[in-house]
Amino acid sequence: MSIDLSKPGLEAPEPTGMMDKAAPRTALATSGGAMACAACCVLPVAFPAIALAGGGAVLVWIDAATKVVIVAALLSVIGAWGWVIYRARSTGKRTAKATLLMMRIATTVLALGLAFPVYEPFIIKLIKG
Repeated sequence: MSIDLSKPGLEAPEPTGMMDKAAPRTALATSGGAMACAACCVLPVAFPAIALAGGGAVLVWIDAATKVVIVAALLSVIGAWGWVIYRARSTGKRTAKATLLMMRIATTVLALGLAFPVYEPFIIKLIKG
């Protein structure tokens, strides 16, 4: 079905330079309704699948990055101890107790991380009961 604009009284409106205000409002209301439906109905169904996929991806990344992170941590702690010793010798001053305490904590955490394969079976036995 087409409209014949050649008949009198059916001329196309002249452009006035003003934008129709109803169209953006209608689009906003429609998109708002769609968002409300998505938040109400779709997200509770889709969120568990999204969370499981994201969690699996994080676990795979952690598994792949473990060796690199262990090497980086080892180099960081060795480098920090080297810097502490270098600064103590070059300045002739004693190293602050807080610095030594933090370095001991870092070294202990690194040693626990490196030794994890040794005590992991015991932790698993404790968890299983």
